[in-house]
Amino acid sequence: MEEIDLERIAGLGVRAKSILGEDATEFVIRESSNGNETLSLLHLEDLIQVVTSKRDELGNVSIEKHMITKNIETFSHYRYDWLDNYKLGWWMMTALGLIIVLSASFLSEIFFLMNLGILLFFIGLFLTIMQIADPEYIVFETSSGSHRFLVYRMGSNRTLTNVSMELIDDTMQEYLKTGELDNSAFNERYQAVMFGSSAPPTPSPSEPPTVAPTTPPPSEPPTVAPTTPPPSEPPTVAPTTPPPSEPPT
Repeated sequence: MEEIDLERIAGLGVRAKSILGEDATEFVIRESSNGNETLSLLHLEDLIQVVTSKRDELGNVSIEKHMITKNIETFSHYRYDWLDNYKLGWWMMTALGLIIVLSASFLSEIFFLMNLGILLFFIGLFLTIMQIADPEYIVFETSSGSHRFLVYRMGSNRTLTNVSMELIDDTMQEYLKTGELDNSAFNERYQAVMFGSSAPPTPSPSEPPTVAPTTPPPSEPPTVAPTTPPPSEPPTVAPTTPPPSEPPT
């Protein structure tokens, strides 16, 4: 399972090729969590090297060389997945050993179990620490002998270490066949996992622009003036008889 190391600032890892030049091909095996120390496999001028690059507080980079050879005869890689698979057993062994030691200290009847408790405690504690350290073991066989490296994930940039340990077998097999160290798969995979895909984002489709109408919008027909006058009330007819008058008193 791959994890992202959120505490590390991206892009600050020290590299040996910053001193040796761009002609060097560098396959990073392990990088510290702060990026100031890196164990790398280098191929430069027909020489294959394993080096540690260190960067101090002033930004000065130094290189310590562990192996220099023209030819690697064999490569071996050992994984310790069983440390994770049985981690509950290591925890229980540690707890059981501690319980036996404490009980034997206060109960004379079971004091004879003290040595057993101490043994269980230290074995369980050692295996628990190794499970937390999460190591892998790589060996380079050359004509001058074996060069062994124990790669711990604890204290490292776990994202880079996971990618490196996943791809180093195929990379070394290709090197043993061709004599060339190809780190392109590592660089692409690490960039994709750590920073996301490097491909430029595809622009999202946009709605087509609204086409301006070529004809004027329909309008309501004009109001037609009436051809006949509006109806009016009939005139009041004048009375033809005088109004009645009151009789004389």
